Amino acid sequence: MNYPIEVRIIADSLSPCGARLTSFELSYPRWIHAELLTHRALSKCSQSSRAVPVTKVQKVNKKPVEPFYYGSNIHGMSSKESLSGWRLRAAKAVWKGASKGAFFISGLLGKVGLHKQWANRITEPFSTIKVVVTGTDFDNFFWLRTEMEAVQPELYVLANKMQEAYNLSIPKNLSPGHWHLPY
Repeated sequence: MNYPIEVRIIADSLSPCGARLTSFELSYPRWIHAELLTHRALSKCSQSSRAVPVTKVQKVNKKPVEPFYYGSNIHGMSSKESLSGWRLRAAKAVWKGASKGAFFISGLLGKVGLHKQWANRITEPFSTIKVVVTGTDFDNFFWLRTEMEAVQPELYVLANKMQEAYNLSIPKNLSPGHWHLPY
């Protein structure tokens, strides 16, 4: 599945005393952003809906984000099984209709001159967000977010892609006086 989660390490450094500092550039469904923000040990800088023109949001999101997994409703925070048959088809159709409606209304609001800080809010559930995340200790994040039963499926995919990139990356040794510069 070509799912809209992108992970790229933009800087990976090792200090003279052996501390590893890693910066990721991420793109993922906006609805899991709050889940990432709960990890206070990581430093984050996020794209703002207030900064992106409505016309650009419309172009970037030609294919609106939808759930990775349409789980059936049960008690608790995680679904154990997927919807199937007519229920799955209905859920996908309703989600798609809601996204088309949101982008249509947002576009109209932009055309009548409403500022992007409000017009773009309508499309957030169907949009991705770009985020830069930097940290020295990702172990707790990976431990908490790479267990499928305990995490929202989209965050599970993001965390696993991050862990894979982290494990494959070779940090650059920094000499005294040199800086970790992601961009």
